[in-house]
Amino acid sequence: MTTTDHIHIGSLPAVRLRARDGAQATVSLFGAQVLSWIPAGGKDQLFLSKRSALDGSKAIRGGIPLIFPQFSDRGPGTRHGFARLSHWRRLHGDVSGRDAMPSALPPGSGIAEFGLEHGDPLGAPWPHRFSLRFRVGVGADRLELSLQVRNAGDSVFRFSAALHTYHGVTDIDGVRVDGLGGCTFLDQTDGGREKTQHEALLALRGTQDRIYPATPDRLAMRDDAREIIMHQTGFTDTVVWNPGPAAGLSDMADEEHRRFVCIEPACITPLELAPGATWTGSHLLVCQPLR
Repeated sequence: MTTTDHIHIGSLPAVRLRARDGAQATVSLFGAQVLSWIPAGGKDQLFLSKRSALDGSKAIRGGIPLIFPQFSDRGPGTRHGFARLSHWRRLHGDVSGRDAMPSALPPGSGIAEFGLEHGDPLGAPWPHRFSLRFRVGVGADRLELSLQVRNAGDSVFRFSAALHTYHGVTDIDGVRVDGLGGCTFLDQTDGGREKTQHEALLALRGTQDRIYPATPDRLAMRDDAREIIMHQTGFTDTVVWNPGPAAGLSDMADEEHRRFVCIEPACITPLELAPGATWTGSHLLVCQPLR
C-alpha cells in the first residue's frame, strides 16, 4: 500500500511519500522542496548539503528548489523568487481525479500536491494574484514533478520558473551529460557569452554555469553505474551548474561540490500569462542501471 508520513527534517515540517513498491520521496513544506528521492530498491539520488539550513531561515541547499517567479537576479525581485522561501500547504483530496494534472506513474505510486497562492504568507512580496500547484509523484524507478501556474488576477503577469535539481553523484569528474551536443548555450562563467557545445557528451570540469535555450526534451546524466534519464515538457530551457572548488558558499562543506551537479528544466526568458490562463511544466526523472 501507499503511505504518507508527516515528519520533520530539522525543524521543518515535511511529507514522506512511500509507493507500494518501496520507492519514496520526502518533500519539505518550506518551499515545497523535494529533499530526497529513493527509487524502489535503490539509494537516494539527490544531494543535500551537510551545512544547509533546515529551519526556514534561508533557502535549502540541495534537493530540488522550486524557482518562481524570477530566475537568479534577472529581474527586480528576490533572487530565484519567493516560492522556495514560502511555506506551502499540502492539498488534500483525490489527486487522481479529473482536476489532477496528468501522470504517467505506475499504479501504487505515492502522490501528493502542494499549493501556494497570493493570499498566503510569501517569502517576498509580489503584486500579482496567482495560484501555484506542485505535484510530486514517486514509484518504481521514477520521480515525476509538475508545476502549474495560474493567473488569478485581471491583468497579464510575467514569470520565469525552474526546478533546480541537485543530482547526487559519486564524483563530479565521472559525470557525463548526454543530449546537449550541438546546442547553443550562454556561458555565465564568461560574461554570458553565447557558445556552442561541440562535444556529444558534456564532461563537467571546474566551475560550470550554462544556460541552454530551447533544449531537447530528453537528456541523460551518467555517473558510476547508473543513468538518470530526464524528460521535460513545458520547460523550454536547461541549466547546468556546479560551483566548482572556489565557490566559498557558506552552506556547503569543503569538497561537497564534487558530490552533485545541477541539471534543471527551466523557462529563463519570462513567459506572459493572461488572466485566467494556466501554464504547466513537468519533469520526469528515471533512474536506470548502465548496461
